[in-house]
Amino acid sequence: MDNNEEGQIIDTETQTSFFDKISLKLIILNHIQKISNICCKELVSGYWENQYRVVNGLRMDSKVWHPDSRKEYINAVNFFHDCMLPYFDNKAEEIIKTIESKPDYLKDSETELKYKRLIFRELILLFKRKNELSREVYIDE
Repeated sequence: MDNNEEGQIIDTETQTSFFDKISLKLIILNHIQKISNICCKELVSGYWENQYRVVNGLRMDSKVWHPDSRKEYINAVNFFHDCMLPYFDNKAEEIIKTIESKPDYLKDSETELKYKRLIFRELILLFKRKNELSREVYIDE
């Protein structure tokens, strides 16, 4: 969408927006890519970093927050799980229910991360079982 279209009112009866053309499959594939990007970094807890810069000869101190990448991963997998719900089969439902019923499932971030990785793997297998990875993704113009 370019800047000229941002503030315009669209007549939904006669015109479809870009988002109407995006399939759930494309959203899921993009989200899998985002999860992959999160996983390419070290999954660490959030922390503050002291930074400074010199402006006009004066030292300016500031603190920068680096988010908890473990929680980012967990939230991303939760969203992926929600997107895949309409496609759940008995196998996926049973495996994920078993994982989520573990007594230490939400014990701490490290334990939850371990279980979310198992859930993510099962969701990818479900995606493959539904044969979604073998079809082409396209957007009608």
